[in-house]
Amino acid sequence: MVTDSFFDEWFMQAMEYSIYDKAISEEAIKAYETNDNGSLLSKTAGFSFDSAPVAAELAMMTAVWTELIEPMTLGLLDYDENYDKMMQQLKKAGLDKYMEEYQKQYSEWYAQNKK
Repeated sequence: MVTDSFFDEWFMQAMEYSIYDKAISEEAIKAYETNDNGSLLSKTAGFSFDSAPVAAELAMMTAVWTELIEPMTLGLLDYDENYDKMMQQLKKAGLDKYMEEYQKQYSEWYAQNKK
């Protein structure tokens, strides 16, 4: 049984299931299918953050997202006028504690998994 969650487009981005329009050249298909050859895997690949220790902080930061950040990203609130307020509310919600926990978990994971 698979309990992992997948991003919505996982199937559409699975190369082995790709079907191309006849108008697309073999050269273009090859370029698409090999565009990441030789690339380096991110140092964070395989890391999964456990937010349970900071669940309360995450919930409060999510409220800040809904109230300020999302409207700012949509252009409904002016960024310059609301940035300081947003940062104050994120700090009050526990951003520093959240970041410390994230760094702690990542550092522990990285120390165990670096090659």
